[in-house]
Amino acid sequence: MTETKTHTATDISALEASVREASAEQRALALEMDSIPSKIQAAAHADARAKAQAAREGGTGAAVAAVAAVEDESEVPQLRQREKDLPYLIWAASIRHAALEAELYDAQVKHHEAEAQKARSGLLGLKLDMDEATRKYNERADAVQHAEGAASRLSYYRSQASKRAKALEREYPGV
Repeated sequence: MTETKTHTATDISALEASVREASAEQRALALEMDSIPSKIQAAAHADARAKAQAAREGGTGAAVAAVAAVEDESEVPQLRQREKDLPYLIWAASIRHAALEAELYDAQVKHHEAEAQKARSGLLGLKLDMDEATRKYNERADAVQHAEGAASRLSYYRSQASKRAKALEREYPGV
């Protein structure tokens, strides 16, 4: 039999915490994926408003500089890149979550197998004790049954003998 690492309750607790964290990360990424289109739209509207404002101010040097600054500060390219990256991040988080779950279940299986082995080690002695106790119980139950049966039969015989004695006394009253 090969030796396997047994996991303690603290190892299992740590793995459970890691699984919860991975699950939370996966949910957070999914929520971000759902919300990113509205963030891109809001950033695009903000950029458009800033450019429109700069255009209304005319072609002055300050307005041109403001438009260039708006383009440099725009979140839209970063958000679009994040939108492209998120499916891969979600995929990686899913793999991490599944791997942690597999490790957790493996640790739990090994822990319970070790508990079963430990419990099994004293089982034979207890079985032998149980067999001996069962044998003694059966002997005692047989003795009780035998004694009660004998008492019942003898009670019947006593009743029959008493009836015969009374019948004989009636037949021969003076004896």
